[in-house]
Amino acid sequence: MSHQIMEHDSMMSVRKKPWHGLGVVLDDYPETIDEALEVSGLTWEVDQAPLYMTAPATDDGILVPALESTIKSVPDYQANVRLDTRDVLGIVGKDYKVVQNREAFAWLDAVLGTEVDIETAGSLQNGKRVWVLAALPENVEVGGDEIERYVFCANSHDGSMAVTAAATNVRIVCANTLGWALNSAARSYKFRHTGDLAAKLEEARRVMELTLNWDAAFKVLGDELARQPVTVDTF
Repeated sequence: MSHQIMEHDSMMSVRKKPWHGLGVVLDDYPETIDEALEVSGLTWEVDQAPLYMTAPATDDGILVPALESTIKSVPDYQANVRLDTRDVLGIVGKDYKVVQNREAFAWLDAVLGTEVDIETAGSLQNGKRVWVLAALPENVEVGGDEIERYVFCANSHDGSMAVTAAATNVRIVCANTLGWALNSAARSYKFRHTGDLAAKLEEARRVMELTLNWDAAFKVLGDELARQPVTVDTF
């Protein structure tokens, strides 16, 4: 499945049904972050559990039958476990810190204010990746064409991706559009799941405020390019 929305995944979308036809389609934006979490099915949390492995016991260097194996801890790694399904989402290092789904929503709220309009949100690969996409209040008109503006925060719970925030013109509804938004973002902010996450989230908020101002410069450039004459031969 190219959209990577699996058995334990869910998503929400406002007004427009995604091309794959999955998820809950709302008539209007959720009024609160908690409502957005509820309708998108992202109220679940991730916890971390120690790892253990079974190893054959030995007696003076001679292997004992497997029934007499021993259990040993794996001290440098831990498992990220989705609490509602008990699915192991990934094996990560001991310094890895979980960013819960609600933190991603609250982060967008801090950037855009209390009237944040959550356009889409959901999970992929049974929760290994999650995203939140917010619609900005005003579109940008460039060369007579109206361009929708969004801000998104994407995160992984399997250790495959840093927390990423960026402005985009892509409406994220699946793995394909998430990849498109990640790869095409003119400016983005990323941070790993280690260290002081609160400080990193605050820094990301400041960076995103500067990034949103980039649209004004983009409009000036786009309008200038649209005014340039192009002959038939040049075209």
